[in-house]
Formats: sequence, C-alpha cells, structure tokens
Amino acid sequence: MNQPYVTRSGELYAKKRSTLKEGYIVRYADDFNILCRGWRTAQKWYHAVRLYLTATNADWNRSNIPYP
Repeated sequence: MNQPYVTRSGELYAKKRSTLKEGYIVRYADDFNILCRGWRTAQKWYHAVRLYLTATNADWNRSNIPYP
C-alpha cells in the first residue's frame, strides 16, 4: 500500500474512489473547525462528524453550526 503512484492521473483516480475525506482539523479549547477545499468535501465531513457525535452521544449544539 505504500508504493508510489506511476502517474498523477492514477493518484487522482485512486483518491476519487476512496472514502477518505480531505481536510484540516483545527482544535480550539473545547471545539474544532474543519477546513476543506470544496463544498462537496465539506458536506462529507459534516455528515461524518454528525454521525460520529450521534454515535458517541456527545452533547453538541446545532445552533452554532453554520451549515443548514
């Protein structure tokens, strides 16, 4: 799995087929922000984080989320 890609197009193709989400997580005192390149990636992160917080029964305030 640690082999380098032969071409750049092969690398992009593999990343598109992956379920991984590209983003940077920035932690603050008791919350975090996720920085993404595009809207579609932001939607994937939103749903993944929401499912995680629901599964762990975390207390979160939806009114502070700028996503509709």
